[in-house]
Amino acid sequence: MFVRVHPGKKTDRFYLVNEEFHIDLSSRAIEGQANQHLLKFLGKILSVPPSSLVIERGLSARYKEVGFPISQENLMERVRGAVSV
Repeated sequence: MFVRVHPGKKTDRFYLVNEEFHIDLSSRAIEGQANQHLLKFLGKILSVPPSSLVIERGLSARYKEVGFPISQENLMERVRGAVSV
């Protein structure tokens, strides 16, 4: 799943803009803090252990590809339940 991450925001939020997933994170992009926070936040809202999530591409970029240990169909069901428009 590809997401666009916005670190340094006031609150954590997962939302959709023009069919693209965006995530606001309250942590800053310093020494991997935002990446760790991203995995914890996604694990929480999608009900999967954060340790099972992997940032496959984009460790130092705002666009990231995150790998999940669940099927694509199950992932999309969970995403639909978690996304705010």
